[in-house]
Order: sequence, then C-alpha cells, then structure tokens
Amino acid sequence: MIKRFRRRFIIITMVLIAIVSLLACLAIGFFDYQSQADRIDQALTDALDDEGISAALPDMNPREDEGGRYPSENIPIYCVTVMPDGNVYEDASSTAQIDESYAVDVINIAVQSEDSDGYIDDYGLLYKSKQERFGEKIAFTTYSTLTQGVGRTARTLLIVWLLLLVAMFVVTLFLARYVSRPVQQAWDNQQRFIADASHELKTPLAIILADSCILADNPTKTVAEQSTWVEGITEEAKRMQSLTEDMLTLTSADVEPTAKPITAKVDFSQLIERSILQFEALAYERGISIEDSVQPGLHVQGDESALDRLVKTLLDNACKYAESPGTVDVTLHEVKSQAVLEVHNTGNPISQEDLPHVFERFYRSDSSRVQEGASASFGLGLAIARSTAESHGGTISATSDEDGTTFTVKLPLAR
Repeated sequence: MIKRFRRRFIIITMVLIAIVSLLACLAIGFFDYQSQADRIDQALTDALDDEGISAALPDMNPREDEGGRYPSENIPIYCVTVMPDGNVYEDASSTAQIDESYAVDVINIAVQSEDSDGYIDDYGLLYKSKQERFGEKIAFTTYSTLTQGVGRTARTLLIVWLLLLVAMFVVTLFLARYVSRPVQQAWDNQQRFIADASHELKTPLAIILADSCILADNPTKTVAEQSTWVEGITEEAKRMQSLTEDMLTLTSADVEPTAKPITAKVDFSQLIERSILQFEALAYERGISIEDSVQPGLHVQGDESALDRLVKTLLDNACKYAESPGTVDVTLHEVKSQAVLEVHNTGNPISQEDLPHVFERFYRSDSSRVQEGASASFGLGLAIARSTAESHGGTISATSDEDGTTFTVKLPLAR
C-alpha cells in the first residue's frame, strides 16, 4: 500500500511539475519571440530613419564591422532608396548585402506591395518601407535572424526544462519518502496494534473456551463443585474487559488527539498522597518501602479520574519492578509554573535499547507475551499515561541507570 501511495505521489507531482514548468517555458518562449520581433522591427525602423545614402547598388552579402560582428544589435540590415525614376541607391545604414541575382526582384516585390511591411516567403526576407520626399526607402533583413534567436532560446529552455524535470524527480523521490514516513509509521503501528491485541485476546479466549468445555463435559456437577472453572471464566472475562477498555481509551485519543479532557481544578498533591496510601499495603507485602516528598497545595486543571489513573499506573509499575527489599521514591514539587512528579524505583534498570519504547502500546521490555496471574499487564498502562499527560498539556519521560528507573511527569499548574 505504501509503495502504491509513493508511486502515485511521484506520478501526480511530476505530471503537475511538468505541466507547470512547460507552460512557464512556453510563456518565456512566447515573450522572447515577441521581444525578438520587436528588436527586428525596431532595427528596421532605425534603418529607415537614417538619412544617409550611397550611390552604388551593393553586392548583397553580409557586411561586418571592424569588431567582426553585425552592428545594430547584431541584426543584419540591407536598406535601399527607390527613386521616382526607378533608380535604386543603397542606404548608408545598411549592415548587410543581398545577392544581386535576386536583389531587384525583392525590391520590386516590396515596392509593389500595398503593405508597408511584410515577409517575402520565396527569399526568406522581412522588409519594412517608408515613403520619403525623394523616394521610397525600404529596409530588409533575413527571417532567419528571428528564427535563429528564437531557436536558441527554445533549445535553452528545452535543456533547462529537462534538467528541471530530472532534478525535481530526484527531489520528489526524497519528498515521497519523507511524506510517506508518517503514513508508513501509522500503518506499521496499526498492524502491530492489531497483531498485539489479537495475541493478548487469544490467551483469555482460550482459557474461557477450555473452562467452558470442562463445564459442558460435567453437566451433573453443581456450580460449587466447578467453581474453579467458573472463577477462571470470570477472571479472564474481566481481563478482556479491561483490555478492551484500555484499547478504547487509546483509540479515542487517536481519533481526537487535540480533544481537551474534562477540566476541573484538581488538588494534585492530595491525589498523589491518596494514591500512595492505597499502595502502602501492596508495597509492604512485596518488601518495598514507599518514601514520599509531596509539596502541598499544587493544583492542576484536568480530568481527576484520568490523572488518578496516571499516578496509579506509575506507582504500580514502580512497585512491580522494584526488587525486594527496595524503595519507591515519590516526589512532587513546583518548577517554573509546572507540577513535576517523579516516581523512582530501585531495581534492574531498563536497557537503553528498550527505554525509547516503554510508552509504546503492548510493549514490554522482556518481550513476554505470557500472562501470569492478576499481576500480568497488557503493556498499555504507560501508553495511556503518556496520552493522559499530553492531553493535559504536559509531558512524561523515563530515565534508567544502575540506581533504578525514574518516570517524570510535568503538568502545567492551574491558574
């Protein structure tokens, strides 16, 4: 799918670039043609306005100046004056000559024409005439003067256009990869999410199915006698319910990433102290002590239930992975108009390879997919914690070293 998206992106982009650049080149070519035509017309007009006359009919071949190039902006001009008696005199403004074999013919064509300017197709000449008091003055130039200038411009534009297409094709290739990167990432995340969710649901479904088969195979036994299988079905059903609720929470955050949570002024200090109190017994059973330093009176604006879940996720994580005997340190203090919560636990550190991924969905650093009792997790808690922190305008991060692991949450204080 991504390759097809990139291919379409490249094709559409290149077609648009080719069309736009071609139109631009055509416009430049048209204006250049007009400019060349205006230059030639101006050169003919300047030649007609020159009053110098020589007494001999020229040999009609191009005449160069001392610098080896044509004067009058490199435009070769042959100018003559036709007297009333039919005599023809070359004008001093001439910068080129015409072959004698057809000079008289082209002059007669220009004289007999009703138009003051035009194109003599048989000889490839442009001319312009002007009636003077002593006769008719006619200036000629070759049509190739115009076509050569336009041709040079056309060749230049063609080369530039082709080079532009090649350059833009290379740029579009890199741009297609850059543009499709978020799409690729979203697609990979979606596929991984579906695979992980399916895997997580497979185990409880298998247990429920197995327990149900046992119940069905013993229809004469009482519920009390088969309470083990009934409790197993209930426990796994609750786990599936918890998993689906977590997935719905994350899906809602994906669908409306900018949606603001239900806001109320929450006493974040009291919320953390309540959560610590609830985990004291669990920590004691595991041989873990919880040390806290909570600055009182810090309030944040947000959804109290979501914030409560965030704090409990971090405490549960810390108590779960702290080695016994170990310590969980919880601190809350104000830093630059932010409430900064830090939850640190002693124990084995998270590897540097795993650390950037701890907030990804279904990610667990031990790569385990096996659920072991009620303490097993789906790997969604920290993903939901990050979503909660970001929806409240804050951040969450993790650091880990030989002293343990620390999760840091920063939330803006309520005004």
